[in-house]
Amino acid sequence: MFKNWKSSHLGFTLAIATVLMTSVYPMLVMSLYALKGSQGLTLHNFALAFSEPKNIQALENTLFVALLATFFSLLIGVGMAYLTGRTNLPGRRIIKVLCLLPVFTPPFILAIAWQQLLSPVGYLNQAFQWISHSQSLLLNIYGPTGIILVMTCSSFSMVYLIVEGALNRMDPSLEEAALMCGAPRQRILLDINLPLLLPQILAAGLLVFITEISNFGVPAVLGYQVSYYVLTTRIYQVLHQFYRSDNFSAAASLSILLLALAVLGLILKDWLQNKGRHEIEPGQARMAPAWHLGRGRFALAALLMLFLFFLVLLPLAAIGLTSLLRAYGLEPGLANLCLDNYRRLIDLSLVRRAFANSLILALSAATLAVLFGTLHAYLLVRKPGPGTKLLDAAITTPYALPGTVVALAMILAFSRPLPLLGINLYNTLAIILLAYFARYLTFAVRNISAAWQRVHPSLEEAAQASGAGWYRVLAEILLPLLAPGILSAWVLVFTYSVRELTLSILLWSAGNETLAVAIFNLQESGDLTTACALSMVVILFSLSAYLLGHWLQAGKGLFPIRGKLFSQASPLIEKRG
Repeated sequence: MFKNWKSSHLGFTLAIATVLMTSVYPMLVMSLYALKGSQGLTLHNFALAFSEPKNIQALENTLFVALLATFFSLLIGVGMAYLTGRTNLPGRRIIKVLCLLPVFTPPFILAIAWQQLLSPVGYLNQAFQWISHSQSLLLNIYGPTGIILVMTCSSFSMVYLIVEGALNRMDPSLEEAALMCGAPRQRILLDINLPLLLPQILAAGLLVFITEISNFGVPAVLGYQVSYYVLTTRIYQVLHQFYRSDNFSAAASLSILLLALAVLGLILKDWLQNKGRHEIEPGQARMAPAWHLGRGRFALAALLMLFLFFLVLLPLAAIGLTSLLRAYGLEPGLANLCLDNYRRLIDLSLVRRAFANSLILALSAATLAVLFGTLHAYLLVRKPGPGTKLLDAAITTPYALPGTVVALAMILAFSRPLPLLGINLYNTLAIILLAYFARYLTFAVRNISAAWQRVHPSLEEAAQASGAGWYRVLAEILLPLLAPGILSAWVLVFTYSVRELTLSILLWSAGNETLAVAIFNLQESGDLTTACALSMVVILFSLSAYLLGHWLQAGKGLFPIRGKLFSQASPLIEKRG
C-alpha cells in the first residue's frame, strides 16, 4: 500500500497521532484530575472519595450485581451451548436463535422491557394479582434483583457464543477415544469437555463481569427509583453535583477505581484465553459424536424453549405491546390499542432532533472509523512489530474500558478550547463523535485486519511489476478484495453508534440528544408508551443492520474484479507461487 519508507512512516505517524488524540490524551488528563491537588500531585482525592459511605456502598453494589449476573449468565450460556452443540436435542436451531436475540437489544431497552412486565403495574404483576386475588407482587423489578435479572438476560448470549465457538473448535478425537473405551457421557463431560473448556468459560465470565461493572443503562433504569447506585450511576450522580467544587476530581477518582477493576479483568481474561486451548487444525474440522438424550429430549426441549420464551421473547412482546397502548396502566384491550405512539415519534421535536443527531454521528463515526481503521489494519498486518503492538493496545483500550470512564475522560480533556485551534468541543456533537470514534475504532480495525490478511502481498507486488501505479492497485485490486470487510465494519460501527447510551448520556447537551438519550429521557419523564415505540424502532433497526452486515461479510458477488490489471498480474502471481 505504501510505496516507500517515507510514506510508510507518514502513515504510521498519522495512525499514532489519531490514537494519541482520541485515546491516550483523554485518559492521561483524567488520571491527572484524579491525582491533582492544591500543591501538586496527591492521593488525597482518592482518600476523600473512598471515605464517603455512598461511594463504598456503590462499589459493594457493583461487585454484588456483577458477580451474580456473571454466575447466572455462565450457568445459562454454558448449559445452552453444550445442549445445542453436543446433544441430539430437538429444536436446536430455534434455541440457538432465541439465545442470540438479546444481542440485538441494547441492555437499557431490555431494562425498560422488563419494567413493563414486573413494575408494580407491570403485566406479569397484574396477572399474578388477578390470579391470586391479592395485592402482593410476583416480583418488584426495581433494585438489585431486577438489575441482576436484566443483566443476566442481556449477557448470557455472550457466554453462549464464546462457549459454542470453543466447542466447535475442540478436537472430537478425545471424545471418540473415550467412547470407544466405554466411558459414559457424564464422565466425558466432567473429565474431557469441562476441563478443556474451563479457560474459555472463565474468560467468558470475566468478559461478562467487565461488561456488567461498566453497565450504566440497566442500573439507571431500575436503580434510580429506589436509590440503588452502582459505580457507573454514582459517577453520573457525582458529576452532576454542580454545587461541589471537587465533583470532577471525585468522579475521576471513582472512574480510576472502575478502570482498575476493568483492566484487572481484561488481564485475567487474556491470560485464561491463552491457556488450555486444544483445537483442531483448519481444514480438519468434523462433527463430534452427539449425546443421545433418550425419550425425555422432547420434554427437555419444550422446557428450554419455554424458559427462553420467558427470558427473551416475553420482554420484547411487553415493550411491543406498551408501544401500542393509548395509555399505560389501563387494560390492553382493543379499545386501548393504536398506532398513535409511532405517529407521535414524527411529531415530537425531541425525537426528530435525536434521529438527525444519531444519523449524523453514526454516519460520521462509521466513515471515520473505516478510513482510519483501514490504515491501522494495514500497519498491524503488513508492518508488525513492537510499535504496532502498542498501537493495537491503544486502539483496543477505549472499547475495553467502561463507557462511563471514556466519557468522563473526554469531558475533562476537551472541556476547554483546543490548544492553537481555539475550538471548544464541549457541549457539541463533535465531542460525542470523538468518543464514538475512539470507542468503536477497534471494530473497524478487527474487521478490516481480517480482510487484509486474506490479501496476499504478491498481488500488490505483481500489479506494480506490471506497471500499475499505487492508485490503480488500490482501485482495481485492494478495494474490491477489502470491500466486504470494510462495508461490514462500517455497518457494525454505524449500528453500535445509533444505539449507544453510556457515552451519550454523559456527553449530550440541549439540542444534541441522541436516540438512546431520547428513549432514556422519555422513560424518565414517564412517557413510557412513546419510549417503547422508539425502542422498538431501534431494536428493528439493529436487527436489520446485523443482517445487512452479515450479508456484506459474506461478500458474495460484491465488487467482482474484472479489470485488465488483474489479468495482467495473474501470470506474475502464479510465478511467485
